[in-house]
Amino acid sequence: MYSLVQSMAVRGVSVFMTSEVRNLFSTSVLTEFGISHMSDNVVLIHYLREQSRIKRAISVVKTRASGHDPRIREFEISAEGLQIGEPFAGEVFAASE
Repeated sequence: MYSLVQSMAVRGVSVFMTSEVRNLFSTSVLTEFGISHMSDNVVLIHYLREQSRIKRAISVVKTRASGHDPRIREFEISAEGLQIGEPFAGEVFAASE
């Protein structure tokens, strides 16, 4: 995997990898395979509980060589496509808490 990522980087090709986590509502480990160190960016898509609703959330966990907004934002997928909303106000919890 490391060789593939490096080979593509040398050629100026961006690689988009996905990894499914075991727990649907709470995440304590991003990957069982320890490959996040090879990534320049890590984006976490997860579920949160806000009062009695379960919401889809997105957050940037890591960016290499640049700053990022670490706030958790709601996102929706509609007929118009992916829409990223404002950061959640106040505290939000993993849906299993």
